Amino acid sequence: MEEEEVEEEEEQEEEEEDVEEEEKQEEEEQEEQEDEEEEVEEEEEEEEEEQEQEEEEQEQEEEEQEEQEDEEEEVEEEEEEEEEEQEQEEEEVEEEELDEEVVEEEEVEEEEQEQEEEEVEEEELDEEVMEEEEVEEEEE
Repeated sequence: MEEEEVEEEEEQEEEEEDVEEEEKQEEEEQEEQEDEEEEVEEEEEEEEEEQEQEEEEQEQEEEEQEEQEDEEEEVEEEEEEEEEEQEQEEEEVEEEELDEEVVEEEEVEEEEQEQEEEEVEEEELDEEVMEEEEVEEEEE
């Protein structure tokens, strides 16, 4: 009878050990799985961070490009303004020159007219003198 009891006890102990082993193995497996999940989470977080960083960089690049475009537009506008001003100045100078020409032409015309009038007066005077001389000659 004692032998049976001892055997039973041994069997029970073995079973308990087996159960303990199984539990231990299950715990280890669960820990491993948790570790793996943690790793996966970390990787996902890292990827997200990288993506965020990339997006930020892209945004910054876009902003810089926009700024550059704005600057280029400003420069173009300034150049256009300068060109317009220069054109206006040139037009004004041309107008002034034209005005001067017109004034000069008018002066020349006036001078010519005066000269013509003087010539006519001289001719008339000459004629008068000749007539007087003729009259004097006739009287003699």
